[in-house]
Amino acid sequence: MRRLVIVCAFALLYCLQIYAAVATVDAPRKLEGAPTLPKIDDKTPDLEGYYLCAGTDQGKKYSGLVTLRKINKVYVLQYQIGLAGYTGIGFRKDNTVIVGWSRGEVRGCYEYRISTTNSGPVLVGHWVSMPGNGELQTETLTFLRALPKDDDDN
Repeated sequence: MRRLVIVCAFALLYCLQIYAAVATVDAPRKLEGAPTLPKIDDKTPDLEGYYLCAGTDQGKKYSGLVTLRKINKVYVLQYQIGLAGYTGIGFRKDNTVIVGWSRGEVRGCYEYRISTTNSGPVLVGHWVSMPGNGELQTETLTFLRALPKDDDDN
């Protein structure tokens, strides 16, 4: 587990470097297909829960389940896409969640924008991976239900 956290931390650092470079170069341009979402303050409901994941990878659609947990200020996301399971770690800044992940030799990062609906949070974003095709892919996490409360949470 410690090795996984270290690998994810390095993947997150790598993604932040890429994000900083892209944000500087492309700051005035809106990403194609990215929805305009309202700014959300720190009063946004807790993001922890189970989510339906739907996205595209090089034009092919995929779906799966994601468990999102918060440990202090760190978000831990466990993805199950088909038979592939992997874990990412990230953080939240305003209405954005940045997540780095690793699966075998593949490293990647997500950038999700948070929006809310009557049913709960929706995280809409883009992701990249290396090795990969070098293009932004899309993904949406739609809230399904809250995590069960642990007795330790009291």
